[in-house]
Amino acid sequence: MTFRIEHALVMDTDHLRGGGGYSVAAVSPEVTEAERVFVAENFGISDFLHDPRNDRVYFSVFRVPGGRTAFVRRFAKGTRRNGVQSRLFVHTLFLEEDLLDRLVYLPWLLIDRPLTMGGNEIFLNTDPEPLLHGGSFTALEWEGEIAASDAFEQLAKNRYEPLLRRFRENEELAAFDPEKVVASALDRIGRGRRVELPQGPTYEHLSMLIWSMLPPADRMELAWTQHESANTAITFAIANVPAPDGAMDFTARPSAWSLRLVRASTKEAEEWSGMQAQMARYGVSLRLGDVERWLRWSDSRQELFANPKAPAEVLIPLLKNLADSVRDDRRERWVNELEVLGFLLSLVTRLRTEKETLDQAVERLAGLFNASGIANVVFRVVPPAELLDEHKAKIGAGPLVKFFLLGSEGVKATEDTQVRRAAAVTRNAVAAWLLEPGRADDVDVTILGRFVVRLALDRSEYIKPLLQRIVARPHGLRELAKVLPPQNEKIGDIVVTAVMLGIQSSSPDTESFIRKLLLPQLEGNEALARRISASFANAIGTALRQSPADFATFAARMPAAVASSLVSSVEDWLVSDRGATLPLARAVLTAANRGELTGVAVEELAFLAAERGEATTLWLPAALDAAARLDESGDSIAVQEFVHRLSRLSQQPSRGNADALRQVVSALRQRAAQGGRAGVCTRELVRFTRPWSDTGSIADALLTAIAGGGAKASEWSDVVADLVQAPSSNAYLASVAGRLLLTYWHHLGASEFGGVTPPLVDALTALDSDGREQMVSHWLPLLRTLPEGGSAERFIDTLTSIAPDHLGAEIEVARSWREIDHDAAGAETLARLDMALRVWGKPPEQPVRSAIAKIIERIPGFADRAVWLVRASASSVTPPSTRRIIERHFLSRVLSRLDPHQWPACLSAAGDDVFVHGNVLLTVAWELAVSKADDRVRGNFQRKCLDRGYTDALAVAAVASRGLLDSISLLGSRSMDLFRGEAR
Repeated sequence: MTFRIEHALVMDTDHLRGGGGYSVAAVSPEVTEAERVFVAENFGISDFLHDPRNDRVYFSVFRVPGGRTAFVRRFAKGTRRNGVQSRLFVHTLFLEEDLLDRLVYLPWLLIDRPLTMGGNEIFLNTDPEPLLHGGSFTALEWEGEIAASDAFEQLAKNRYEPLLRRFRENEELAAFDPEKVVASALDRIGRGRRVELPQGPTYEHLSMLIWSMLPPADRMELAWTQHESANTAITFAIANVPAPDGAMDFTARPSAWSLRLVRASTKEAEEWSGMQAQMARYGVSLRLGDVERWLRWSDSRQELFANPKAPAEVLIPLLKNLADSVRDDRRERWVNELEVLGFLLSLVTRLRTEKETLDQAVERLAGLFNASGIANVVFRVVPPAELLDEHKAKIGAGPLVKFFLLGSEGVKATEDTQVRRAAAVTRNAVAAWLLEPGRADDVDVTILGRFVVRLALDRSEYIKPLLQRIVARPHGLRELAKVLPPQNEKIGDIVVTAVMLGIQSSSPDTESFIRKLLLPQLEGNEALARRISASFANAIGTALRQSPADFATFAARMPAAVASSLVSSVEDWLVSDRGATLPLARAVLTAANRGELTGVAVEELAFLAAERGEATTLWLPAALDAAARLDESGDSIAVQEFVHRLSRLSQQPSRGNADALRQVVSALRQRAAQGGRAGVCTRELVRFTRPWSDTGSIADALLTAIAGGGAKASEWSDVVADLVQAPSSNAYLASVAGRLLLTYWHHLGASEFGGVTPPLVDALTALDSDGREQMVSHWLPLLRTLPEGGSAERFIDTLTSIAPDHLGAEIEVARSWREIDHDAAGAETLARLDMALRVWGKPPEQPVRSAIAKIIERIPGFADRAVWLVRASASSVTPPSTRRIIERHFLSRVLSRLDPHQWPACLSAAGDDVFVHGNVLLTVAWELAVSKADDRVRGNFQRKCLDRGYTDALAVAAVASRGLLDSISLLGSRSMDLFRGEAR
């Protein structure tokens, strides 16, 4: 192969008129402008080079703009015109990567190689004439043939061995070992420090060898020169300097790894060429700290591969050495994990004993390489399908999957999770490979199931397809159930997916799989339960339809919305297939009664079960819960529906009735304790269970509920009446009934009296003396507000009959005022009020006046008021004191307000009652006489008075009609009193 080498020549201009500096003398055609400018500005000439006594050639290697590597030689040829300076030439070769690779990255090998330029052979010596000969400066060419042994010979024999001699012959250097000096220099570069050496043939020779023994990657990046001048922009990592400031320490102790590089470069051609090729391939660099790990890997790999048939006790340390040479947190470029993986796979058959199966051999091998740590190396790469196919043919798909399963599970945790993620990628690749037709079918479910579990932890996308392969097998679900751990929450999604596949394929093992795997997974795993949709949950419920206990457990572990959907399914089944569904309904209601279906309404199912004859203790708790909810909501339509539905149920036989009663009593107590509402729906349930109840427990619970405000007394009137009427010779029951009755009456508002039944009133007579007094004391302030009619009158009568003597008069006062408030008062009311006040010891005057005032205020017209006053005065029950109040304070005032046309009707309505009492008659006669009533009205009145012989009234009328008020005195003092309404 022919390599083309672009180049450029810089020389002095001493031969030109006015010359004396340096310039680019020639460039080959494909030297870039950037390279030409770089050469022109960085030719590196110094006074040290101009010294005619200095006839050495100086080499440099560095990168130039554009990426090519410059191999530069500076040499002297002849003297300048001044005769005291050498003429200098700078020849720069621009080398491509492929040429450097052929030269083993040692560009100085070109020095001894024949090159051609324009068809002429030239050598890179100190004669510039061949470069300047002819009219064109063409590219150099080299027929790139150099054997590895020849390159090694040039380095070890022609370069290194002469250095050894020079060290021995140099008094200053004889005490130092050149091998250690070079290795120490390599260590210095690895630490990022510069190597400076003095100027001189031996040191210049040494700098070349230091640079040449660097790994190829470092050689291409680090610049080296045998003479550093000030007029260059390059930073040289290795340089000969006329006066070094920080020359390296020749006594430094080198590292073993740098010594390895030096010795490999000087001892054996094959080892050196192999190392050079590997270092170049993987970019091994001292600057990156690669050399030690690369050499450890290379050594341990070589030792391992040299012992393929070694026993386990030998292989483990070999594998451990190999594993220790690899970093967990990154993948080195030189590590070939697949090569080691193939080696380990081949060990399955190599190490298998006659008594072992392939599965057992894999298990033993997994223990071997897990113990060595090599798992962290080989199970972090994706195995290609070709490798898997190759070893499947040798050991079978099952052992192969087991190999990767056990091996990847042996990957140890690291500070960085990168290795674990890589192991997951490896398993994922094996899973993808398994899905090719026919591969998964050859793997036993025991292994495949474990593999799927591991994939679940990886969140692999291949879980479902692999599960499909398992479920599709006869009894695949049954076999899978034996493999999967029931309580491992990390495999919840696997279990759910397997159930779904089992349902879709109508697997006969689905129900058993749900019981053994899904139900344990759902216990306490709310996150998994939330991932099951309502439609899928219903499909699971259908699969469990013939297993009531499992169905109820499943529903209890679902979110409330999903569980409600499951309960709805049971309701539908119960309607369409009663016999087959009743056990399922029992199981669901039993779970609800145990509090396992929180937030799920089961009252519809409860009523359906009740309508089909199920025991009350089964459905009653749900009905009680529904009643509580409806009582709180106040939804009248829903309440009516509840009551109607309950009314359609027939009374249940005695089986379990005691338990049902306890449920009702407990519910009532709980409402009272929690401040909940016990309204119409709860009352209907109490009524339903009343035939079975003992009065004591239900009465005590209701008492507590009413006392706590949970049960509104007016809504429970009939129930209370029933409970307090129940005859009992038991002192406790009688006491409870009495306390319930008192509690009821104490919490009943006067406005709620409409619901009071006669038995509730009549039961008051059974109260003891304390109870009676409590009742009277409580209701006395409220009697005036009681509604008219119904049980109110009966209640007041009863209250009067049970009242202590000192409270009876107060009740009558309250009754009187109640009649007044309800416009039902008459003379009897005023007489009762007067009498009661006197019995009570209160002066009746003012209260009676107030009563009369309130009564007549409610009568709309003055004529009607006058008639009422006249009749009240005339009543035989009206006491004299009340009559005097009417005569003195009300009658005259009302009559004086009558219009003339109202008098006829008023006198007609009052009738003979006007003539019953004299003061009333005189008052009427006077007010009529002074009014503007028609003369006929007066005449008629006077005739009636004349007919009855009431001359006093005629006289008063006559006097009044003449307007002689003063003449009233002529009638005497008694007549005056009569007029004033004060006579008795």
